[in-house]
Amino acid sequence: MRCSDDSCNLPSTFFWFNAAIVISDVIFVVNMVTWGISIFNPSVHILFTIGSNNVELANLLMINWFLMVGIYLLQINIALASQFGQLTVKNLLVAIISYITFAQLFIVVSVVSVISVLLDHILHRDGTKWYKTKRFGD
Repeated sequence: MRCSDDSCNLPSTFFWFNAAIVISDVIFVVNMVTWGISIFNPSVHILFTIGSNNVELANLLMINWFLMVGIYLLQINIALASQFGQLTVKNLLVAIISYITFAQLFIVVSVVSVISVLLDHILHRDGTKWYKTKRFGD
């Protein structure tokens, strides 16, 4: 069975984008928790740090972070380049800001939708109801 570019590319991009954001969030939360614990117990060290004790881990995490942000910006810029006149410096800056805001909120929406679909299957509910927006007096 042959698969078109879009039908393979979009789910793969969605999966890797979500995976990269979740990994980034997990690393952030773990660091914040260990930092909070280290305030009260100085013998606890922050796990994912850029320091002299764990240079290899720091390099791996920095490469991972640059790749995650790079993939996100590449995905946005490919979409912008497909529309004439949209690939501008201003739109690139908006894409960078959206990584910090929209991408984090997108994970929440994705998790809620996956939970909803799983509950629909477990509880044998028909979750495929589409509501059409009323437009122009229809």
